[in-house]
This record gives sequence, structure tokens and C-alpha cells, in this order.
Amino acid sequence: VAHWRHRLPHLPILVQSAVQSNAERAAALGVRFAWKNDKNLLARLRKFLTRSLGFGPFVWTQRGARADVTGSGPDTSTTLRCSTFKEFTDAVRSVPADSLRYHGRNRHFGTWFLARAEFELASLVNQFSARWLDGPDAPDAPAPATAGDGATEAAAEGEQKV
Repeated sequence: VAHWRHRLPHLPILVQSAVQSNAERAAALGVRFAWKNDKNLLARLRKFLTRSLGFGPFVWTQRGARADVTGSGPDTSTTLRCSTFKEFTDAVRSVPADSLRYHGRNRHFGTWFLARAEFELASLVNQFSARWLDGPDAPDAPAPATAGDGATEAAAEGEQKV
């Protein structure tokens, strides 16, 4: 896990184990955990694939409702749900800049594009995000707000998430 976290810090990781106590180790590593004997294992795997790996719609919600893109935390109302590129590009025009920065910095857009086999686009978006949002030319924008502050956040979620 440490090797991949170093190389790809935004890579969603899920550890599966038949040993339930490994959940603590996974939490300490900052990764998701799935117990192989859980009667809801398939539902948990589906949720991880759709939310964390971008295989569902990109859902823009109110910030503070979810702690992260995996859907942890209390629910909020969904403002936009994007299943197509047209819906996504229309949504990008209307969401606040801090939301775009948040998802760009966390590579959520690139993840969503990768899940749709848009490899070149995902690479370009991630390169742009790394260079412009995190690099020396980054705008003097405030850091993304913390959960619970009520600011708007685009959260790829639901039956999806980036």
C-alpha cells in the first residue's frame, strides 16, 4: 500500500480480507476495507467501484454532507447528477470554482474519465490539475473547505463516484 500511495497518492484502494481485525490495519493505512465474510460484500464492492473508481454518474452535492467521495458521512441533497459527457460539461459551467479546485486536486475528474475509457482526456486533466492547481503556478485560492462548512462541493458519489 505504501508503494502505491507514494506513486499514486489519489488512488482509491480497497483491501479485502477474511480476517476482520485487518480493518484496523486498513484504516491506519488510509484505505477502504471489505471483510470477505460480510453478507453485504458484493454491495460494498459495487459501492467502491461506482463511487471511488468512477463507474457510476458523477454526482455534485453540497459540501459538508459527505466526508469523501466514498460516501462516508451523513447524506445531503444532490444538486446535479451527470451520467454523460454533455451533462458533465454543462454542470462544470455552473458549479463554484472551489468545487472544481477540490475535485481537480483530488483527481476525481480524471478518475471519472478513466472509467469511461477516456485515457488521454484523463491524463490531460490530471496533468493540468497537478501543474495548475498544485504546482508553482497555482492560483492564490483558499484551500478546499473542510467538511461541515456548508460550501458547495462537487462530489462524485452515488452509484458512482469519482
